[in-house]
Order: sequence, then C-alpha cells, then structure tokens
Amino acid sequence: MQPGSFPYSTNGAKGSKIYISSVDICKIECPYGTVPILTSYMSSMSTRHFYNNIGHNDTGSTNGYENVGTMMAAVETEPSTFYGSQSSISVWEPYLGTGRPPRYTGAVVVIQNGQSRIGAGWYVDPDMYGDNHTHFEIAWIWDVWVLLFGEELVGYWPGELFTDLSGAANMIGWMGVASAATGEPFPPMGSGYSPDEGEGRAAFFTDVKVIYSSTSKFVSPNLSEIFTSTTTPNCYQVGRPSSYDSGLHFYFGGAGCSPSQFIK
Repeated sequence: MQPGSFPYSTNGAKGSKIYISSVDICKIECPYGTVPILTSYMSSMSTRHFYNNIGHNDTGSTNGYENVGTMMAAVETEPSTFYGSQSSISVWEPYLGTGRPPRYTGAVVVIQNGQSRIGAGWYVDPDMYGDNHTHFEIAWIWDVWVLLFGEELVGYWPGELFTDLSGAANMIGWMGVASAATGEPFPPMGSGYSPDEGEGRAAFFTDVKVIYSSTSKFVSPNLSEIFTSTTTPNCYQVGRPSSYDSGLHFYFGGAGCSPSQFIK
C-alpha cells in the first residue's frame, strides 16, 4: 500500500551513503514490492527492544543489577510536536562475548507519543536471530510513520494501528542500546569504542533531522531543545551533539562493563 502523501523533501536527494553488500541481501524469495517478516519467534520478543528505551530525563544509573533492563546512550528531544525524522546510522557488528540471554546490542531511532512507540535500527541479537550478525529491525509498541531505507520506500505503519501516534509524535530519541542477563557483563555498544575516539572508530548518528509542526520539511533539531541521556555513564557514553546544515551529528558507544562496574 502507498501512503497518501509524503512530507516535503522526503524524496529529496540525500547523497549516496547507503551501501548494501551482496552477502547482506536476504535469500528469501518474496513477491516484487514486498519484504520478508521474521515469524519464527514470539511476537512479544520484538517489542522488548523498544519498550523501555526512551526515559525522559533519565540521566542516572539504576540502584542495582537486578533491574537493569536495556541500557542506552542517547540524544533525545524535549517534548514538542513532530511529524517525521530522518538520520544515518553507522552500522557495526560487535562481538557480544558469551553469556546467558537476553544479550544484544544495537542502535535505533525511537519515535513516541504517550504509550504508542515505534522504532527502527540495527541489532546483533543471537537469541532472536540465531546468529551473531547485524540485522535491520523494525518494531512498534501498543497500538503512520513512513519508513525509508536510503531512498527506497520500505513501507509504513497505517494510522489505525496507533492511538496517540496517529496524529504526531511528541518525542524522538536516537540511541545506542545494549542488554545482558542479570549478573552477566554487558556487551559492547556501537563499535565498542567510546565517543572520544571520534571519526573512524566510534559509532555515530549523523544527518539527523526532524519535521516540526511549524515546518514543512526536515530541519536540524534545535540544540536548545535536545538533551543527552545515559543510563550507565561508566559503561556507555554519548558525545556532545553538533549541528550542521545536513543535520545533527554525535558519537556514542562503549566497551561495556562488568557487574562490579555497573553497581554504584
């Protein structure tokens, strides 16, 4: 199905930044114009990645290791009204080490309003996918946002799926995420290097733009209306965002940490 309309500049030239290796192309044969959907796991598993990722003003560590959930290092917007977001994410395939599931790492864009939440990004999750490779993952919580991969329309979420998100979003987050079972060391996030390592080593989000209610095209988020958030700053970090004509840019990541490093 085709959506009724696109925001201005959605189909504009963004440059050639998308490269897909032939080894990454899915071997499943699908009818032209469709994409494969993973159905060999419980549907609730996909939502776990996005359920607790956005925590407004959640800038501190939790009190213990039993309730750690998903750790994140993020740039998030202050509450506003948004009609879209775009970004480029560096893709990595870090080694997670050994440990009991759940055990995964990734980078994702999350868009939400109230209890409705959608997200798209990459994950390395052996428990879900059965391998240690990077996978493109899409999910939603609770109850349309058009999804483009480069210049290609992948699809969209029909508005009737959502309650709060059927009109607009009130918060957007761009984040690295990582999780480990209770008592297990946390895996690397992003490339495994800290943001201080910079270009060529640290993972990044770039060309980050949003559509505000007052604009009809993608613009760089206002620096005064965003904030950085890290659940475990001694494990993972996020660098200071910089704003350019092409959009917001920032580095994130970290090597992970042991339970003794995590606990206050």
